Amino acid sequence: MMDFHSADCFIPALPPVDFGKGLTQLSDRSFFGIKKGLHNTQTILKALGHPDRHYPIVLIGGTNGKGSTGSILAHACRASGLKVGWTTSPHLTHPRERIWINGQYIAPPTFNRILETIFHKEKDLGITLTYFESIIATALQSFSEEHIDLAIVEVGMGGRWDATNVTDPILSVITNVGLDHQQYLGHTRELIGREKLAIARSHRSLVLGPSLSQDWVEPLLECSPSVHFTSPLTTNVQLFWNHSLIDGQRFGLAGRHQLDNLACAEGALECLRSMGFKLPHHLCKESLAFLHWPGRLSALPGFDNVWLDGAHNPEGLEALREHCIATGMIPHLYFGVMKDKDLSAIVQVLKHFPHQSITLLQGKADRFATLDNLGTLLSCASIDYKNLSSWDGLESHIKVHQGDPVLFLGSLYLVGEILEHFDLMPNPE
Repeated sequence: MMDFHSADCFIPALPPVDFGKGLTQLSDRSFFGIKKGLHNTQTILKALGHPDRHYPIVLIGGTNGKGSTGSILAHACRASGLKVGWTTSPHLTHPRERIWINGQYIAPPTFNRILETIFHKEKDLGITLTYFESIIATALQSFSEEHIDLAIVEVGMGGRWDATNVTDPILSVITNVGLDHQQYLGHTRELIGREKLAIARSHRSLVLGPSLSQDWVEPLLECSPSVHFTSPLTTNVQLFWNHSLIDGQRFGLAGRHQLDNLACAEGALECLRSMGFKLPHHLCKESLAFLHWPGRLSALPGFDNVWLDGAHNPEGLEALREHCIATGMIPHLYFGVMKDKDLSAIVQVLKHFPHQSITLLQGKADRFATLDNLGTLLSCASIDYKNLSSWDGLESHIKVHQGDPVLFLGSLYLVGEILEHFDLMPNPE
């Protein structure tokens, strides 16, 4: 039997619940549907009475690290006594995971009721919301009903035309800018940066991650925010595989890239303090010790030394590769990725990734790259690999490695399918 405790990233999945018509209608929408434009979200929020105007909002964008930065902020603010609402994406096993209120996912009856209300109003208004727009409207309405003290809202993709950008944040955060979703955001880092920086507001604070320099950012800004640049955390840092020590204190998110996310989050916390939020430093620091963010170097319960990570673009995979090198980890890799990613660049990172073996696997969603396509790319790069042709033998396949490190990587959607395979769900605490 699996042994679970409060620090586990994953817990046994809940029994199936009848969520009613709301979830059914949500599921009928394209999960991966993308539409540029703010009109639908503005229209539905107006029909709901502008719930987003009932609490202050921190809006977080960036290519990588949005979820980790949001997790640090949410837990620090909650530890300080604030009632916090946080919306993030994607989910791993259930869309409820996208709406977090003070350590718990949105309750099933509330989730269904708000969705049903939204879809009823949508029909009357003559609009059709995307999956993501529906979730964002649900999150903002639930935060209003819960009378939260602070909302942390994660941008879905880009910034300028993202549904979250209809809000009026008191603080905007950009973690970093890399190459991802180029077909929507542009094919250079500068074009992508301009789209992401559109979540800034004039005369409001904008916190930028350590990789973003003043010389690079300023020509891309289209408004006049109060910009706060952050610096990397480099002194008195010890890196371990599944955590770090900073000045001797444990930080639960592993990897040097997570130190950049921590620097970004601490910059945001300082801005919030300057606005009058009571966020005692000692309580914020205490919240970091056993912080986890499911799917980011998370241990898989029931197995010895098996890890899940959702790194899914060249920059994210490179950060994970560097962490393996820094900690001396040489794992057996299990790799699956979405076909719309920059597969050639990803394979080049994979070629130099420390590994004992590479096994390719394909998820159920149509968006996954096929084993044949991945195999062709790896063969062209002279990378040896095996295929996992059936998920039925996944457990025995893992156990063959007899405790040697195993790392699943390439997509958060892959992490979600692994959890479903083993009847697990993320731990919201």
